[in-house]
Amino acid sequence: NLRGLKFMNKSKFLKKSLAAVLAVLMIVAMIPLSAAAASAPKVYLDSQQIDFAGGASQSVTVDNNTPKLTWDSQAKTKLVAVNAKGDEDEVDDTAGIANLPLADYPVADDVYTVTLRLYEESEEGGWQENPAEYTLLVTVKEADVDLDATIKEVTGIPEMVSYSITDDKITIIVAFDEDVPTAIASPLSTHATASAIFVPSSKKVDGTNGTVTYAVSPSKKVTVTAPNAEKVYDVEIKNQTGFATFSVPDQIGDAEIKDKVTNSGDPTVKVKVKKGTNFDKIVPTFTLGETVEKVTTYKGATANGSGSSVDNDEIDVVSGKTELKFDNSGSAKTFNVYLKGVTTPVKVKVTVEETDEAEGAELKSIQVGEKARATVTGKDVTVNMGVNTDYSVNVDIVVEASKGATVSIPSQNVTLTQNANVDTIFETTGKPVNISGKKFTIRVVSEDEKTTNDYNITLVSASEVKTDLTDFSIKDTNDGKIYSATFNGLTGTINLPFSMKGGVTNGSGWTIYATPSAGATAFTNENPAKAIVNGTTTFDKLLVNGAAADTANGGFVEYYNVRVAADDLALGDTDTTRTYTIKLVFAQPKTGNLLLSGTAAVGTNNLSEVTENNTFKTEIGKVNTDDGEKDAVKLTLPHSVVEGMGATPTPVPAKIFFKTLKVSPEARVFGFAGGTANTTKVLANEIKQLDEKVLGPQGGINKIEFDADAYGAYNTTNKELTVAEAYTLYVVNEKTPIDANTDIAALNTAVTNKNAKVYYVYAVKADPEKSSALTSIKSVVDTNVTAKLSGGKITITVPASYALADGDSYSSTTHANITFTLNFAMSKLASMTDSTAGTPVALLSDNGKTKDDGTKLYVQLEADGTPKLHFAADDAEVTGNWVVTSEDGANSTKYPVSVKVAPAETGATIKSLKVGNSSASISGSTINLSLPFGTALNPIKLDITADKMAKVFINGNPYKATNNYSLNSDVTITVTSEDGKTTNVYTLKTTLGERFTDVPANAWFAEYVEKAVDAGIVLGQGNGTFNPYGNITREDFAMMTVRMLGVEVDENATVPFKDEASVS
Repeated sequence: NLRGLKFMNKSKFLKKSLAAVLAVLMIVAMIPLSAAAASAPKVYLDSQQIDFAGGASQSVTVDNNTPKLTWDSQAKTKLVAVNAKGDEDEVDDTAGIANLPLADYPVADDVYTVTLRLYEESEEGGWQENPAEYTLLVTVKEADVDLDATIKEVTGIPEMVSYSITDDKITIIVAFDEDVPTAIASPLSTHATASAIFVPSSKKVDGTNGTVTYAVSPSKKVTVTAPNAEKVYDVEIKNQTGFATFSVPDQIGDAEIKDKVTNSGDPTVKVKVKKGTNFDKIVPTFTLGETVEKVTTYKGATANGSGSSVDNDEIDVVSGKTELKFDNSGSAKTFNVYLKGVTTPVKVKVTVEETDEAEGAELKSIQVGEKARATVTGKDVTVNMGVNTDYSVNVDIVVEASKGATVSIPSQNVTLTQNANVDTIFETTGKPVNISGKKFTIRVVSEDEKTTNDYNITLVSASEVKTDLTDFSIKDTNDGKIYSATFNGLTGTINLPFSMKGGVTNGSGWTIYATPSAGATAFTNENPAKAIVNGTTTFDKLLVNGAAADTANGGFVEYYNVRVAADDLALGDTDTTRTYTIKLVFAQPKTGNLLLSGTAAVGTNNLSEVTENNTFKTEIGKVNTDDGEKDAVKLTLPHSVVEGMGATPTPVPAKIFFKTLKVSPEARVFGFAGGTANTTKVLANEIKQLDEKVLGPQGGINKIEFDADAYGAYNTTNKELTVAEAYTLYVVNEKTPIDANTDIAALNTAVTNKNAKVYYVYAVKADPEKSSALTSIKSVVDTNVTAKLSGGKITITVPASYALADGDSYSSTTHANITFTLNFAMSKLASMTDSTAGTPVALLSDNGKTKDDGTKLYVQLEADGTPKLHFAADDAEVTGNWVVTSEDGANSTKYPVSVKVAPAETGATIKSLKVGNSSASISGSTINLSLPFGTALNPIKLDITADKMAKVFINGNPYKATNNYSLNSDVTITVTSEDGKTTNVYTLKTTLGERFTDVPANAWFAEYVEKAVDAGIVLGQGNGTFNPYGNITREDFAMMTVRMLGVEVDENATVPFKDEASVS
């Protein structure tokens, strides 16, 4: 910005050294305006960098006679190596020379001379005749392989996600749902078996001159024995993270989190909480590993899928939000941890236990004297005292500290006494503390005496008398919401919802947070006045300002007093004080109690499963009853659903949820089956609509359950509803208080007072659907399988590698990768069965979501090679038709099923490789990947697309898109065709991009640009480019000069140029 430059202030320039100005000019001059000569090359011999910018002759030592030679290529140049015969071997810009044969180069005293020539392209298009020459002197020093007892690689473990090798430890990471890998579950006592997994660095460790062995007891260790050395690695096997952290309110200490490998079974989380914790309302807070999709659990305290119908409802668990019920006897609650792309959850046992263990040694707050208070946030604590504090007077000190701790002031031999009523409050009652030195130490020792913390207390007097109340807030402990006052003079107004009205009389539900001037103290103004303790003092302790009470407004405005004193002496008539009025303004209650159109009922609590088949027509209106005309909700249920209610011997009640529940603003809905006693408490029966933000089943949402009796409450002949037997919904307005003691009788009183409205829910049976058509069938979950419907026939085609060989036994675990499901659509409410068996087998669509939802199938070859389709559940062969039957059962359509096996795919190439938005380039067997500047190369997820059905291995292990990989070194990617006849091996090389995409690292000006950027003199174009060949304007030059010199700017100054409008 040049408008702020004071160009006329010449002294600003003259005071800077000429050298400094010249430095800027040099940087500017270094930025090329046209093409420049090629710079001295940087080459790499076995990854060792040799920079010829330091001289035309350089030396390097390698440990073999065929090192790899590469270089940082430059535009319009080529680099060649010249051997003893004068032959030139070009150093490829990407691959380099993989094995430079030093034996072909001149040698003297064991030093090889490699001549490098750097050619530049001539203007005519050929190469210049007189290239620059550089000499590379190479010494070959054989490594002492007899002393090398290190491991360089871990491979051959299919379950392995990643690994790391440090000086004396090998860490192997497996997926969260994996146990100890089979390959390393048992000892590997022979070199052949151990070295196949733990690969030694030295070729001398070959089983004859040296060995590798692996032991599992008493601990997992790899021992490498070289001819003249031995090294032992500890082996640690860990799961990927499921729960990274886990905590609950009133927790003591850290949660104990054990993964599947560590626990030798289901993962566990154990949390200890204080005595008296409410186990019915625990909200856990947690963080998850990056491979975790979501977490669910069951509604009851200990249900794990076998509890009652209520406790067995599965619900999503959202960190910091979902309120759960735990068992207080120490029984575990099952959490289902779903990994990304995996349909079967990992069961994690979570236990919450009460304990008497010590809480720790934490000081939380301190009060010095009557009023000076401070919240403790660290080991150094400053307490702001009153301006008139007399430090010669000994005072009592009250602190809040960890339960069961011992609190003392060592320098004065004073031990504070625990308060008789609050076990976290400690006082010096009867032992006043000398504060004349204004500094002292408070020591807190945990109950178990394992932890001691010293807090340095400093007392500071306020500089002047102030009695300001700078902030006043209240916190509703029921929901954690905080409401703050807006001050106008001495009145602070807090706007509150109507639902909080009456909370003052129950004052324990609101806590106060008051911030007075430094050194001052806020008092409740009760008699006697007491200092407000933030987060502890409750609102009911404030004195009602009766004179200002606004009774004319129906009590919707209330006034309370807070008194602020400016010093820390006992509050008295002579103190400098100021009284503030806290004005509570409650919103008027919403009085609507209507159920509105737009309400829609469905037959599932999982929004992702809502279809035409389970969406029920919902009508709000009137119904004739045995007690006259009433408001009602009419549900039209499918014919088959109603028939299921009365099915024998096993009736199936209809479970009804509301996808949308439209009611008057702030109204609430409660639902009860016919005949429910009036003494029934209502809170547990609140009806809410499904949360559109929640994935999966919502077990926390109450349902309407219609059985045959509930359906029978409506007489379809005379079209009359029996009220006493009908399901009842109460829509209650905001004006009606609802708490734990509210029962149905109270709701009936609200109805009488027109504060609630009753809606009777009844159901009618829809006419049965008559169509029996299969409208589509395909494979969505597994795109390698195809299914087609043509000419009334179903044809399923699977890849060659999916066909189980004749004689092999199918296993749902071993052959999970060749098991598939189908996604099909039929006429409304029609069903499809297989006619092979005597009793038809129901076929379920996976709805295009997961294999768990559909009927699992697989293909096996007969002895003659004929493919046959089988059900995975019982291995039964599909030999007949698949039959679609209409809902009414009167119509059916047969669809012959055939299966084909596609020819084995022959391709074994990688089509693409990406990391995030960065795509690699593939040249032959080399894959070059450039990632943005600053990218961490470990861990990295790879997105690889290979030829259809080809198998991909990363450093010898099966590739998984969810796995993390390290790109800090070259990665070997092996691709084998489905037919097994072709294998291609790729090398993935990763580099980090430059800070500016148009400033190559090998550009002669790159170093100057980097230094100028680091100094803040140049910033680039703002889009990741520098534009090094662009013209430099006077504005650019002035900006760089200003940034280097630090010239003062004035936003109001004008620019003395006619074209000032174009100056930024």
